[in-house]
Amino acid sequence: MYGFTSVTEFIRYVQSVFDEDDRLSNLSVTGEISGFKRYANSGHCYFSLKDKESTVNCVMYNWYANNMDFVPEDGMLVTVIGNAGIYNQNGRFQLYCTRMLKIGKGDLKENYKKLFKKLSDEGLFAPEHKKAIPVLPRKIGVITSSSGAVIHDIIRTLKRRNPFFDLTLYPSAVQGDNAPKEIMAGLDYFENCEDRPDVVIIARGGGSFEDLFCFNDESLARRIYSFSIPVISGVGHEVDFTICDYVSDLRVPTPTAAAEVVLPKYDDLSYRLLLLDNDLNKAVNGYLDGQRKRLDSLRNHKALSGPEYTLKTELKKVKDLKERLILLENNRVEREMKDISYNIDRLELVSPLSILKRGYAIAFDSKGKTLKGQDVNPEDKITIMTSDSTIKATVDSVEMKGDNNG
Repeated sequence: MYGFTSVTEFIRYVQSVFDEDDRLSNLSVTGEISGFKRYANSGHCYFSLKDKESTVNCVMYNWYANNMDFVPEDGMLVTVIGNAGIYNQNGRFQLYCTRMLKIGKGDLKENYKKLFKKLSDEGLFAPEHKKAIPVLPRKIGVITSSSGAVIHDIIRTLKRRNPFFDLTLYPSAVQGDNAPKEIMAGLDYFENCEDRPDVVIIARGGGSFEDLFCFNDESLARRIYSFSIPVISGVGHEVDFTICDYVSDLRVPTPTAAAEVVLPKYDDLSYRLLLLDNDLNKAVNGYLDGQRKRLDSLRNHKALSGPEYTLKTELKKVKDLKERLILLENNRVEREMKDISYNIDRLELVSPLSILKRGYAIAFDSKGKTLKGQDVNPEDKITIMTSDSTIKATVDSVEMKGDNNG
């Protein structure tokens, strides 16, 4: 028998056994939370972890609790990581937790991040791929649960805003493993049905991250991306974001908001139509007034008062043209006369008659050919022309210049 001198020594020994056992110093335990309480002053968390047969006390100190990404609740299935120990003051066995994971949540968030990056890198969230939401859809398709409050909220909101709408519901699960397949089946139905809607709303109310995780399905995201009809995503509450929100053509914070944006208010449409009607009337009346003024101007034109006005106008044009032709002709004759006078003066300068006037004479033979001294012989009959007479003569002799024999 091994004896202990005090309770403290006993508890310290048991704790040392726990510390030396690797399985107890670094362990994980899965169970359901019971009696969870976090003290406001210290921030420490105290709770029990239980299953159908057993219960173990747990503590998580403030500096570890601050790292949790969810608020633990009674009945929640979690996995805690830490070490086993004994509390010295009362000798109570408990787990000292350093981490707490909601079952499946850690893996889901990691999967969400990976899928988000993958689809984002492929361009599935790019704004240029978004289709425009029709201003006044003829028909609205809705994919959601037929038994939940969502479809009733959508219909109630539409009736309040604009009672003139045509809505078709495709009932689908909006939570769980089958939800993505049923939502995609709804998309296929609306795309291939005879009376296709102009816009489709995918909707569900709020819920936990796990509840909404079916909207983070890769196959569903790619089907929405390839869908030929504009899609509005109204999933969860304003703080909830899913892959479905990012890949859809429009994301709204709630299903009610989807009903508010998909169809304009009837009163707003009526007011806009009234403004357009007024603008159209002003445009038509302005155009008609302009045409009336033009018609009046043409009706009062002098050309329509009788043929005399047209005849006078044309005769005046003929008269003006005649005067212009006469003026042009006179100018042309004057230029021609000046040219003739100029040429006459030039001809007179070189004319033989001008030479005769200066006291010279010209001799011709009997044939009228101008004679040179070498062409004349004594006894030849010649004609001598002066400036004022013609003389018939007989040549007595011919003396050539430079001829010494005479």
